[in-house]
Amino acid sequence: MHAVKVVLIGMLFIANSLAQESLSVRWQSVWQVRTNPTFPMEENIKNPAGGNVFIAELFLYGPNFKSSKDCLYLQVPSGREMGSLFYLNIESEQDCQKFLLSEQREKIKKGFFNFGFKFKKNQFTFYIDLAKEEFYFPNLDQKFEGVKISTLESSKPLVVKNKEPQVCFDVDDECEVLTSTCDLCQQAITPVIASNCPQTTRKYCGAFLCGTSGAPACIRGRVASGYIGPYCINDSPLAYCQDELRVICINGELVCR
Repeated sequence: MHAVKVVLIGMLFIANSLAQESLSVRWQSVWQVRTNPTFPMEENIKNPAGGNVFIAELFLYGPNFKSSKDCLYLQVPSGREMGSLFYLNIESEQDCQKFLLSEQREKIKKGFFNFGFKFKKNQFTFYIDLAKEEFYFPNLDQKFEGVKISTLESSKPLVVKNKEPQVCFDVDDECEVLTSTCDLCQQAITPVIASNCPQTTRKYCGAFLCGTSGAPACIRGRVASGYIGPYCINDSPLAYCQDELRVICINGELVCR
């Protein structure tokens, strides 16, 4: 009987460790945290004993760069039953309280008698019995240059750098979207013709004055120009530049030189 108990405790420890490891990756994409003010931080939550309560909501960037949020719930430990910790991913606009008893909740941890938490700057801490578990949010760290985006799985998050101008939207000649991350741009967005797609163009995070030397050529487009030939030619009628500058196709983009 003692051996069975040891095995069960070991299995519980492994399951909890795997859950924490998965969340450590998932929550790297968190960009905002709101805690429930009903529960003071760093204090053991005792009431309502045996009941379910909403602890916090964590906003994160997920698949297709759409923002969603993880609702964090606690089944408060009682004299009859140990505590459990859950989360549920919902749309950013939805209310976590409405999903308090949802059967879709994912269990993070179970089998504890004491639980408290703390959120400060870019770190969330669980105090579970005598242990402490910490989760770091790089998107809330001002020293981190970029944006981390979760796949909502345990795979490595994608990092979108924002220090240098980067392509945030792109299509091929058949107008198939290759990338779409412009909702993460922290400043203006600049279009540039970089394919034969007549409906839309490549876009960069960042503000550039089109038509100036070294900048994207200002877009005239196929309707206004009446041009139906290939886009990537020098002096392309699909775009124009200021003063005596020419439209030049460099690295597949129409720019001014």
